[in-house]
Amino acid sequence: MVAEICTVGGPVMQEVGPDYRNAKCIFVCGGNPLVSHPDRGKDLLEGIAKNDAKLIVVDPRRTRLAGRADLWLQIRPGTDVALILGMIHTIIAEELYDKSFVDNWCYGFDELREHVEAFPPEEVAELTWLPVDQIREAARLYARTSPAVLHHRVAIEHNL
Repeated sequence: MVAEICTVGGPVMQEVGPDYRNAKCIFVCGGNPLVSHPDRGKDLLEGIAKNDAKLIVVDPRRTRLAGRADLWLQIRPGTDVALILGMIHTIIAEELYDKSFVDNWCYGFDELREHVEAFPPEEVAELTWLPVDQIREAARLYARTSPAVLHHRVAIEHNL
């Protein structure tokens, strides 16, 4: 989603992203908003302070943001998508999703369920170098905490 902001030199396009300020759980994967998007990083830190939001950071490096995380997933580079699929596997297997929403608004959920069966946390742990318990903990924290938001960048899309 993009919003137009008026400036002296004309309109500038600026991303309108997740509502960090009102989130109770913030999941950061494939980016470091404190460095790459300072304004969004400021919003993220404000959401943590204002709401005591839980922070999950997926990053091979211990960045300043990873140092603040409730759960830092020090992932093997390039395995982010496998992690997400393992988390989805957990969320579906443990029925941590909103069944009414899925039934009424989602198309392809059965195909997703079938696809993620190939990504149980035990196998994902081997790929990502993360402990199985961390993968499940991240999935449960994100699925059970509402509202939750996701900060991802192009790095995730490059893994597809």
